Amino acid sequence: MLNTERFTHLADLYAKYRPSYPKALFDFLYAEIGFSSQSKIADIGAGTGIFTAELLSRGSHVYAVEPNADMRNQMLSALEGKTHFIPVAAEAEHTTLLEHSVDFITAAQAFHWFDNDGFSEECRRILKPNGKVVLVWNIRDSSSSLVEENENICRKFCKGFNGFSGGNGFSSFGETPRKVSEFYFHYEYRDFPNDLVYTKDGFIGKALSSSYSPKAEEKEYEPYVNALSDLFDRYQNKGRLLLPNFARCYFGTV
Repeated sequence: MLNTERFTHLADLYAKYRPSYPKALFDFLYAEIGFSSQSKIADIGAGTGIFTAELLSRGSHVYAVEPNADMRNQMLSALEGKTHFIPVAAEAEHTTLLEHSVDFITAAQAFHWFDNDGFSEECRRILKPNGKVVLVWNIRDSSSSLVEENENICRKFCKGFNGFSGGNGFSSFGETPRKVSEFYFHYEYRDFPNDLVYTKDGFIGKALSSSYSPKAEEKEYEPYVNALSDLFDRYQNKGRLLLPNFARCYFGTV
């Protein structure tokens, strides 16, 4: 399956259950990295517009580049009419944007689907001089027994599961996947606490929004949902489950 088609038919679940990112991360981008209301930003792999919406709320001009029609339509439904919102139907490696037209490039929960060489070349093409690329993920804290059990369930029932965040090797606060380190010419990163609180519906819905989750017609679907339900019941407190999580933000030049 093409990476651009992995989230077909998942856009509703994605929009409803995927978490956003902490306010402190955006404060950091706008206070320390140079983002401003005047910035022109290409948000690549924008999905349903979760990260795009936060950038727009700060007044920035955002080219929201998303190749998947279902995800893009969901984003249009949520953001169409917003000031400075420019949706773009294109892939990360071929954005169709003009040369040297953007101040920053962002990719939230998406870079692991991109081709490194093609994306880095495209970044250099569309970035203005000294422009930076920002890569962001919500990452589960693997020191948690809840996260470990959740991963074991995914490995048992999800055929395409290679690890959370696309199998990028995020297993601790101090580890950077090779795909990321090889992409940048120079980079730094910051971590921001972002523990997530779920109801049972939210916890299961978030899991089902993942590209690797079994579909309703597959035999693994029901036992997968049952295992997640049991996991929630064992860790919940008063109907809420706290999932240890942090947001990691890489920033640098390519």
